Order: sequence, then structure tokens, then C-alpha cells
Amino acid sequence: MERNTNVFLSPTPGGKPDSLGGTLVGTGTSRTEGRSATPPRFRAGPGWDASSALTLGVGSRLRNSLESGLSTPGGPSAASPGAGSTMRSMSSGGSRQPLRPGVENMMLQATKRQMDAVEEKFSSQLARAMANSDRVREAAIQRLEDKVNMTQGLHQPRLDRRVAELVGNFKGLSEEMQQMIRRIDNMDSRNREWRSHVEDELMGRHTELEQMIQKASSKANVAQASIEDVQSRLSTRMQRLELEMSERAAHFEETGDALNLLHGRCEALEANAGSWPNRSKEILVHSARGEVPDLSNQIGDVKTMVDRQLAEMHDVQIRTETQEQGVQILRTRVEGIDEKFRRLAERVTTSDWEGRFETMKLHLHEEARIKSEHVEQLDVISKRLEMQEQAYEEMRQLHGHIMQVSSQVSGEATPGYQVGGSWHVCDATSSSPVDREASRGLDLNVGVVAGDALDVRPDACGLGNRVAALEETLRTHQAEYRVYAANAVEFQNECRESVGKLQTQSLLASVRQGLDERDRSTNVRRWDRGLRDVTAEPDFSLDPPDVPVQSYGLASFSDE
Repeated sequence: MERNTNVFLSPTPGGKPDSLGGTLVGTGTSRTEGRSATPPRFRAGPGWDASSALTLGVGSRLRNSLESGLSTPGGPSAASPGAGSTMRSMSSGGSRQPLRPGVENMMLQATKRQMDAVEEKFSSQLARAMANSDRVREAAIQRLEDKVNMTQGLHQPRLDRRVAELVGNFKGLSEEMQQMIRRIDNMDSRNREWRSHVEDELMGRHTELEQMIQKASSKANVAQASIEDVQSRLSTRMQRLELEMSERAAHFEETGDALNLLHGRCEALEANAGSWPNRSKEILVHSARGEVPDLSNQIGDVKTMVDRQLAEMHDVQIRTETQEQGVQILRTRVEGIDEKFRRLAERVTTSDWEGRFETMKLHLHEEARIKSEHVEQLDVISKRLEMQEQAYEEMRQLHGHIMQVSSQVSGEATPGYQVGGSWHVCDATSSSPVDREASRGLDLNVGVVAGDALDVRPDACGLGNRVAALEETLRTHQAEYRVYAANAVEFQNECRESVGKLQTQSLLASVRQGLDERDRSTNVRRWDRGLRDVTAEPDFSLDPPDVPVQSYGLASFSDE
């Protein structure tokens, strides 16, 4: 009984409500100290009534009496009002007075009957309280189920519509991502083909340009060597012509001196012509003597010789004038040749072939640098494409995860939820805490999926922007390649034009050289012919001829 009383009437820690609707505040009995503790205070609750208070008061008094009188064997009885004071006096030091066994048995039986009555009443009240609490709990659960059903009926179409929208968005995003992946794959293949084509074309054009430059340099070296050879030959011929001209000038000076001497002798003859009448008289005197025929013969011979000398002098004068004209023509031709060679030398010296070759080399180095830059840019683009492929792979994995979640959300007819790795089906009639937790988990999963979709959408937009930027970069590189190809074609055309000009100039130089050589050979032949004619002429020295002149005896004439 003592154990049962302690079980039913002992207050719970922290002041929990008991089955009667009240609250016991206080502590239990401390039996180790051998004295009664402070009785617990009772605080009325919302379900408190008078019968409950009476029962609790009787139980408290019985417990106090039991604790105070029955704590030791053979203790005093609690039937009389002074029993407690007697016990207190005995415990404080007075002598104990033993009670009678009959009184103790009566007290125990009375206490037992009271405790049985209290226990029955308490058990009945406890049963009523438990039934009342069951009804309240069932009503609360029913209200909660009604509320859950109403909430599910209100929000289920919206949730289904939202899930359908998310599924549609995911499908659209998956299709867009597949299209982007295909476009990137096609772009990558086109980029590789374009890169290989550009490299092959650039290598071919660079080899062609190098070959053309080598041919142009070899032709320029050959042309320069031929020009130097022609210039050396022309210089030797000019020296020879100058030597011949100096010799001819000396010969012409000698001829002029001879002509002057002849002119002086002619003047002397004309001056002596005044004495011819006297001599004619003498000749007549001598002819009378028989000497006239000889003198007439001598005069005829002298006249013939003078006529012949005059004719020869006239021919010499004509030939001299002709020779002077030829020399003038040769001088003009030599001056023209000198002018041509001077212009050719100026063109050779001022054309700056080395500078042009250096410029071509610089252009080639610039083209090589641009090619290396293009190769580096292509490498960067390939790396970016690889990074984009990795990003697309991650996006594909994320998309697969999202599609898996969406299929799990919308794949079955009955909505379900996932808690702790296990899948549960939502039941409208289930209202357990696990179901409520599952519904909250489903809402959280839907919110997470929606948030992931919203997070994926900017990534997809950013991916589209990056793809557009990559396409714009490729278009820019294609435009630069077109400009580069146009510049290469222009440079190739300029090289061809320069090579054609060099070939034309070398051909013209060779033709002019041939013409000049032919003219020179013709003039040399003419000069040689004239020299042979001049050397074949008789000696025009004005010394008196060795003509035997007989003495006409002028002294005798004078004596007579």
C-alpha cells in the first residue's frame, strides 16, 4: 500500500499534471532522515473538482500518517489526535511507550480499507480521464486529418501544375543543352578542319613565297652579275675608244698642220706667179734657142702634178669632213651609251634591292609571327572548348540528376516522398507524424528542385551567352584570316609584279646590250674600213717632190 500510494500520489518532477487535473508542486518524502518532509503543495488545474480535492486531501493525510507513524516497526498509531505529538516527544528523547497489538491491527485494517477505497476511486477517475484524453486526441487527430485533406485538396493541383511546369522546363532545357552540345561538337569539328586547312594553306603559301623570293634573289644576283660584267666590258671598250679617239685626234692635228703648210706653199706659189711673164719671155728666148720644148714639158708635168695634188686635197677635205661627222655621230652615240649606263647604274644603286629583300624578310617574319599568334589563339580556343565540354558534362550530369528527381516526382500516379533514403506514398487517410514529416519533406524537395531549376536557368543563359561569344570570336578570327589571306594574295601579286619587272628589265638590258654590241661592231667595222682607207692614201706631206728640175741658165740670161 505504501508503494501504491507513493506511485499514485507522488508528484512528478517539474510539476507535471496528474490524472485528476491538478498539479502537485513539491518534493517527495525523504525516508533516510527519519522525519516527515514538507507536504506537497497542490495547484488546481483546469479539470479540478471537489471530489478530486477530497480524494487528494484524504490521500495526503493518510500518507502523512503512514510516514510519521509507520516508518519504524512498532510505531505509534495515528488514530488518536495525540499520536503524532507522542511520537515526536518520544523521538526527541522521551521514553517510548509500547502500544497494544490490537490497536495497531485495527489501525492497519482501517487504513487498508481506506486505501482500497481510495485506490478504487482513483482507478475509476484515472480510467475516465484516460477515456476523455483519448476522445480529445481522436478529435484533434480528426481535425488535423480534415485540415491536411483540405490543404492537400487545395494545393495538390497547384503542386501538380508546378511539377508539370518544372518537368516541361527541364525537358526544354535538356533539348536546348543537347542542341548546344551538338552545335559545339559540330563547331569543334569545323574548327579542327578549318585549323588544318588554314595551316596547310599557310604552309603552302609560305613555301611558294619562299621559293619565289629565292628565285627572285637568284635572278637579281644573276642580273647584277650580268650588269657588272656588261659594265666592265663597256668600261674597257670606252677606254679603247678613248685611246683610239686620242690617236685620231693626234692624226687629225697632224693633218691640219700639213694642210696649213700646203696652204702656205700655195700662197707662196701664187706670190711667185707675178714673175712668170718674165720667165715666159726667157722661156721664149730659150725656146728660140731650142730649150722651150723641154720647159713646156716640165711645166705640163708640174701642172699635172698640181692638179692631181689639188684633187687629192679636195678628196682629203671631203673625207675629213665625213670623218668629223662620223666622229660626231660616234660621240653622240657614246654619250647616249654613257647616259644609259649611268641611268642603269643609278637604278641599280638606287633601287635598294637589299632593302627590298629585307622588307620581304620582315614581311615573312611578320606573317610567321601572325601565324604563331593564330596558332596560340587556336590553342586557347581549343582549351576553352575543352573547358566548355567539361562544363557541359557537368551540366549533363546535373540535368540527369534533375530529370531523375523530376521523374521520381511525376513518374507515379500516386504522389510520394523520400525520407531517409526510402520512398513513401502519400495517403489521404494517413495522418501519422511520419506522413506529416514526409509531406514537409516533399515540400522541401519540391522547393529544392524549383530552386535548382531557377539556379540552372541562369547557368543555361550564361552558357548560351558564352557560346554566342565563342561564335563571335570564331567569326572575328575568320574575318582576320580573310584579311590575312587578302594581304598574302596582295603580297604575292606584288612579288610577282616585282619579279616580272626584274625579268623585263633584265630582258631589256640583254636586248639593249645586244643592240649596242651590234651597233658597236658595225661602227668598229666602219672605223676599221675608214682607217684602212686612210692608211691606203698617199702621203700628204708637203715636202717638195723629188722632181729633177734642169737649170735653164738664168744666170746667162741675166748676163746677156
